[in-house]
Amino acid sequence: MQEENSLVKLSQQLLLAARFSNESRELLRELLALPADSVAALSDDERKAFWINLYNAFTQTLLKANPFLYRNKHRFFTAKQITIAGQLISLDAIEHGILRRSKIKWAFGYLGKLFPSALEKAWRVAKVDARIHFALNCGAKSCPPIAFYSSLHQDRQLAVPCSDTSLSK
Repeated sequence: MQEENSLVKLSQQLLLAARFSNESRELLRELLALPADSVAALSDDERKAFWINLYNAFTQTLLKANPFLYRNKHRFFTAKQITIAGQLISLDAIEHGILRRSKIKWAFGYLGKLFPSALEKAWRVAKVDARIHFALNCGAKSCPPIAFYSSLHQDRQLAVPCSDTSLSK
């Protein structure tokens, strides 16, 4: 049986820590210390699972730390407040730059950025999966409960995004 990539496992652990309000400082230190090329070396399925998990984990972590951040949604999603592999990035960078493959936020996914950064190019997915829209938790109280994604089972998980089946193998 195939085993989950260690970076995807790290993202799953961070999401579980965020969901259950567990201590996450050591996990955050690990993310900070990652070599940037280790993220770039992930397969496309691993990248998708890794970034979906991180997006959801950081959304929850940031809002639990300060719920008032959500009052200005634009600032909340565009502020560079997440450090991965020594790089400071925003939730929008994860969603639109990495998971949506350098798409312009306001163009409904039809227009790509003219000049994405080298880092964004290295970390972004090779192929956009429209189902990620249903996997990303925006932090609103009406959003469904978050569950972690696996690179080994994500096709099934994305087909049924509102289930908690991803928390058990």
